[in-house]
Amino acid sequence: MDKLIEDLKRNALSAANTYEDAYVELNGALVTIDSSGDYFSLGILADDFSFDTVLCRIEDKHLEQVMNFETGQTVVVTGTIVSVGEVMGYTLKVENIL
Repeated sequence: MDKLIEDLKRNALSAANTYEDAYVELNGALVTIDSSGDYFSLGILADDFSFDTVLCRIEDKHLEQVMNFETGQTVVVTGTIVSVGEVMGYTLKVENIL
């Protein structure tokens, strides 16, 4: 996941060209869980604070699992990156939470 964030910071256009529609496995620290159950966000695993996160859009099949998460824990997801932007970062459509 760190490489995705670094690539986005270095050149958002290149990152979009490289990662949009890519199927990936990401390992990150849980930063937020949306109260609507639509998404959670993952950040880098380093102890450094960062605003750079990946928005992980989830489906109803993931709700029970996500309800048992706690911020700060390590989460591994697989899915497809559906959008890349310099302001909003990456959005991932989650297929599986490992």
